[in-house]
Amino acid sequence: MLESSMVSACYAYIQSNWNPRQVVCEVPFLSRCIDMVMVTPENETITIEFKIKNWRQAIEQAKNHKLGADRAYICLPSRKPSEALVQALEEEELGLFMYEPNNPDTIVRYLEAPKNDSKISAFASLLNEKVGCIANL
Repeated sequence: MLESSMVSACYAYIQSNWNPRQVVCEVPFLSRCIDMVMVTPENETITIEFKIKNWRQAIEQAKNHKLGADRAYICLPSRKPSEALVQALEEEELGLFMYEPNNPDTIVRYLEAPKNDSKISAFASLLNEKVGCIANL
C-alpha cells in the first residue's frame, strides 16, 4: 500500500460523504506539507497526517499542524491501535482516523481530536490562506 493511494481514497470519500466546505491535499505549511486540510461547514480547520507506519513521526508532524488548525489527526491503515499510540495521541491532544479500504466508510474516526484552543492566530491565518489559494487554482 502506498501513502498516496490512502490519501487519494480518503480524499474522494471525504469529498463525497462528509460535505466539507473545502478539502485540499499537500498544503504547504511551515516549510513542510500537510497531507490533507479540510474546512468544515462550521469553518473548523482540520488537518490529517497520513502514514503507513511510523506513527511517532506522524504525531510529531500533526503537533506542528496544531499551530494553525482547530483539530489535528493522524490517519493509519486499519488495525487495533496500541496502548502506546492511544496514550501518545491523548497526551498530545490529537485524533486518530483509521483507513479501512474494505469498509464502505473508507476513513473511520477512532479517536476524536479535541478542539485546539492553543492555535496561534497568525499561523491559523497562514494555513487558511494556503488552503484558499490551493483550492482556487
